[in-house]
Parts: sequence; C-alpha cells; structure tokens
Amino acid sequence: MNDSSRLGRLAGYLRSDPANPALLSDAVHAALELEGAVRAREMLALADPALREGAPGRFLEAIVLLVEQRPQEARVLLERVRDEGVDAAAMGFNLGVACLRAGDASAAVAALEPLLSRPDAPPATLAWLLRSLQHARRLDQADAAWRAAPSQLRTPEAAAVASLSSFDLGRLDEARQLSGIALAGGVDTLEGDLVGASVALADGDLGRADMLLTRALATSPRDGRLQSTLGMSLMARGDFAGAEVALRHAVAAMPRHVGSWHALGWCQIASGDLAGALTSFETALVLDRNFGETHGALAVVHQLLGNVDAVRDDLDRARGLDPNGMALQYVAALQSGKANDTDAMRKLALRLFDARGLGATKLLERLRR
Repeated sequence: MNDSSRLGRLAGYLRSDPANPALLSDAVHAALELEGAVRAREMLALADPALREGAPGRFLEAIVLLVEQRPQEARVLLERVRDEGVDAAAMGFNLGVACLRAGDASAAVAALEPLLSRPDAPPATLAWLLRSLQHARRLDQADAAWRAAPSQLRTPEAAAVASLSSFDLGRLDEARQLSGIALAGGVDTLEGDLVGASVALADGDLGRADMLLTRALATSPRDGRLQSTLGMSLMARGDFAGAEVALRHAVAAMPRHVGSWHALGWCQIASGDLAGALTSFETALVLDRNFGETHGALAVVHQLLGNVDAVRDDLDRARGLDPNGMALQYVAALQSGKANDTDAMRKLALRLFDARGLGATKLLERLRR
C-alpha cells in the first residue's frame, strides 16, 4: 500500500467512525509523517466536533501546531489539557518542547524533568531536558541529569546534546566521546555536529570541521554557536574576511556572548579595521566589565592607534583582573616589535576566542606550538 492509499483508507475509516480518538490519533500522526501539517489538519476536520474540542483533539492539534512552527499556540493548548487533569507523559513531553521552542527554557525544564522517572516517558525526553537546561544556562544540572538518567533514555540523540554540556564545561575528551557515540548512532543533531566540528578544529582536522559545519548550517543557518565556530574555523585558515562575516552573524544571534565579540574584534584588528575592533571590545566591556581580556584587548587597539594614555589605563585594569592574560602578552609583543605579522595575530585571535568562547583546550595547545 502506498502512502496516499494508506492515508485515504484512514480518512475513510475516520468518516465512518468520527468519534474514535485512537483512530484520529493514528490518522493525524500518519498524515504528519507522510505528507505534513496540511494533511493532518484535514484529518482533524473529519473528526466529530466533540472529539476535536476535547482533550484528545486539542492535544493532537497542539502537535500539528508544533510542526507548523507555532510553539506558543501549542503551549497554550497543552497547558489547558494539563490543567484539566491529563497526566500522560506524551503531553508533558510535548509541552516541554513547546515551551523551549517558545523561548521559555525554565518552563520546559519544569515540564520535562518529572518525566525522567516515568516508564512511559518518550525516548527523546532526556535529550530535550538537556537542551532546556543548556538554554537555561544550567550546565552543571544538565551534566548531572545525563549521568543520572535511566539507560533507556540515554539515546544517541541525548548523547549528542550531553556532548555540548561536556564541551562547554571544558571536558574535551568526554565531549569527543559522546559526540562520537551520537555520530556512530546515525544521529544528525545540531549539538552533535557543533561539538564534532569544534573537536575536529581542536585536533587540526579542518576538513572534517568544515564538513560538519556545512551540514549543520544547511538546517540551522542562523544558529549563533555554529556561526561562531565557523568564524573560528575560517580564522584558523587565515580567512579573516570570511571569519568576520560569520562572526557578525554570531553576534547578531547572540548579542550577549562576550567570546564572539572578542573573536570579531581580533578579526577586525587583523584586517586593519581598528575603529570596528574598538567598537567590538567596548561592546564586550559593557557586557562584562570584570573580564581582564577585554581590557587587555582594548590596550592592544589603543596601542595600535597610538593612544598612549589609554593604553596605560587599560593595562592597569587588565593586570588587576588577570595578570597572566593573553592580551597582555600581545601588548608586550607589540611594544617590542615582535607581533607585527599576520600569523601572530591569527594565533592570538584564536587563543583569545578559545579562552572565552568555546573551550577547545587542544586548539589552544596547538596554536601555542
């Protein structure tokens, strides 16, 4: 039986038995799988009005809304179903997904976390909980949730998401292992590709990094983390013009990410855009005034501009916050005339970006060599 015949037969059954909730569920899910949301809505329209307006019908409509990229509307419907006493794990799972997609990570955690101990939890529950905890900037809790989760929920998809927590916590070897589990399991996720690309970059395998970034960006072109990593990869190749384009996309998507502003600033220094670099580092300073590398980077810009008094003030602040900062080393190299070549700038730019932005300890070690 082909897909069209299968859906036609389900539609016929539903016309004959429009008040059957199990049949409606089968029809809507089959339509979403085979033809998409428009066909699923046709199935919903065949159901008895009382079924459509009851909890089963509203639950199915919420799933269709999620496919239609309308998470806030889906959330409203699912919260109504929950408040009417429906306690199915699938309802809680979809509510969590809707909340996260609507931008409310804390509400997503609240919906998903209780499901971990339930035997009827959907297999993707842990993966979406980890995503929610990461978006809520609760990395330690995401790491703990991965380690404590029941084995049936530790899927390759969850391993991919967990790899990002490990990476952001600075555990590169563990991130590599978890990303490898996900990729070996045939899972194609943004998190797995991001970590895989970052690890490849750390290992100096620029070809693999490019392959994974290209695949991830094909489906998530506006993701700030991917654009930051792309900028990092292009900087490693010495393509500062291309890196600047990627990093501008990154700061547009993540305007509060200090590491991306630093990477952009160093790219601009490398290309001779000192005014742009000054703006980038001043933006980073507004976001975090207690980060010594920002003061050190401003000292570099002012040194290149010949603003001696500003250099002195910047250096004093930088030394007070971090006397071993890498930007301080670069100022000293500039002042001694040892840091005027493009290769030195490339290396330092990546080191600074690494220190604040995406981890990758081995990349730092490679550049130091």
